[in-house]
Amino acid sequence: MKAVATGLNFPTAMTFHGDTIWVTEEGTATSPPAVKQIDNKGNVTTQLTATQLPAGTLVSPLTGIVFNRGWFWLVHRQTNSKNAPGVPVGVISRFKPNDPVGTFQTVIAGFPSFGDHPNSQIVFGADGRAYINGAAPTNSGVVGPDNGWALTTPTLHDFPGVDIELSGIGYQTLIPFALDPAGGTKAAKITQPFMAFGGGPVPPGTVVKAPTPANPQQGIVTTSTRTYLVKWLDREIRFAQKPGSTCVLFSSRPASSGRPMIRFASPPLHRSRIP
Repeated sequence: MKAVATGLNFPTAMTFHGDTIWVTEEGTATSPPAVKQIDNKGNVTTQLTATQLPAGTLVSPLTGIVFNRGWFWLVHRQTNSKNAPGVPVGVISRFKPNDPVGTFQTVIAGFPSFGDHPNSQIVFGADGRAYINGAAPTNSGVVGPDNGWALTTPTLHDFPGVDIELSGIGYQTLIPFALDPAGGTKAAKITQPFMAFGGGPVPPGTVVKAPTPANPQQGIVTTSTRTYLVKWLDREIRFAQKPGSTCVLFSSRPASSGRPMIRFASPPLHRSRIP
């Protein structure tokens, strides 16, 4: 084993184009998100950085890249989305290899991406659709001081894919932090799974309902195994459940278009029809 290239700054994904490798760098406090090219001799050149685009267009983490249909496709966050300025939503963008800055365009904006886990790699299947993974708010289903986003988005929490019956045994904050200065004491707040931070105790047998097409919650529905944002920030969403199945199908279109542009389905991957 030997190194193909060195000196990269937090590389997150790669794809091949001809005899070159294109790599994404996540973006850190000292280095903006970037796309770099590695030639067949190991030379690294920067092809695109966030500083070359309008502020908020390409925001960390930049987590996915693939070359398909003559375009490079990226998965990243964005804070200048048309209908959600300042909100760090997940997006899919693309650019041409011969002019990354001039051809850069965001294709879809509005994936939930506020919690611990961003959306990540994108791949294209033989069916002509693009697949990306979802973004979960927490690792455990319980919001706590380890979730840094809780300070600015205190009502965010995970949603179950099916109805969940709780034992009534909540979780007290173990250490003090801004949302619970009493953390670590008997007066610490109690948080339940799949509920907002500090919601307090609940009786045993309390059922947390899964957001479904018949019972959406905060613009969200779930399939049998995963939660999806339904009310996108810049698109109309329609959904229907396949008879006799837990599979939920969605279609999305801009207000000015008459044809669906993306569909989701269970199992837990976003499945998209890319124009």
